[in-house]
Amino acid sequence: MLLKFFRRISPEIIFLNIIILFAIWSGTFFLKQESSFFYDVRPMPLYGLMKNLAGNGLSGSVISFFLILLISYILVNFNTDLFFIPERTYLPSILYALFTGFFVSYQALNPVVPATLLLLLALRRIMDGYRKNGTAFGFFDAAFLTGIGTLFYANLIWFGFLLITGVIILRGYNIKELMLSVTGLLAPFLITAGVYYVLSYNPLLLAEDFSYNIFTEAGENNFSWAEITAVAVSVAGVFKGIFFLFPRIKSMKIRSRKIFILLLWWFVISLALYVLLPGVSAEIIYLGAVPSVYFISYYLIFGKNTFIREFLFAAILLLAVSVQIVRYL
Repeated sequence: MLLKFFRRISPEIIFLNIIILFAIWSGTFFLKQESSFFYDVRPMPLYGLMKNLAGNGLSGSVISFFLILLISYILVNFNTDLFFIPERTYLPSILYALFTGFFVSYQALNPVVPATLLLLLALRRIMDGYRKNGTAFGFFDAAFLTGIGTLFYANLIWFGFLLITGVIILRGYNIKELMLSVTGLLAPFLITAGVYYVLSYNPLLLAEDFSYNIFTEAGENNFSWAEITAVAVSVAGVFKGIFFLFPRIKSMKIRSRKIFILLLWWFVISLALYVLLPGVSAEIIYLGAVPSVYFISYYLIFGKNTFIREFLFAAILLLAVSVQIVRYL
């Protein structure tokens, strides 16, 4: 019954989603929280600028909250425009709001949040290249957005593989568009290095900051039992969604199939970064949650076993609430 209610398409679900997101982030607004991460020591240029403009911790949390709200809207709008999940639904938005509450220490000004927003916009530009006549300059735009995102969160550079994959899947081995992607990815770094030079900063500082954010050990996290349980259940739900999706991809429309393949690549890159790189920690959930909510939403809408679908959605919702209760206690 809970899933059936949230599957409805009505204005009150939109308002309820905003209320849920605010409740999930309420501890950040009302409880004093002091946390520092390695990417705060030597921030990438745009994240450092963002930190300086944000001022105190509360202002930073408010900025992140509204960016999450914007990401939630784009998640729904992306499917509404391209209809790769063949049903209008707010489930991706609701699930993303819940996912952002799993690690309370990261509910603050965070370089991954603006980077996620830019990568999501980049994915939309990639899909603009589908069946486009002539050169698809949208790949340059997508790469440029990803490059800007890297100036917030250095490890977003690895999602350049997503751009290359997008060109190959949508356009084949088009050398011109592959070169456009590489150029677009590098352009923000070259522009930033030029700005450093004009302002009498050593451009090599950009390379040093980039290297620090890629290779520095992120450090250990002390997560509560509620956070660990919430992530474990959600990861199980993601893989359930992926295994449900696999045999159905071939029967989808071509564009929908290509979108899901790109989302699978997005998820694999996120998972690989968390496992392989020392500078990637739980903050990657903001990135990894984007494809994850689409996989789970597809299963929750089209899965055959009503009990499992209802149980999975209720478990994610209740565990997200439990994380917040433990936080207050």
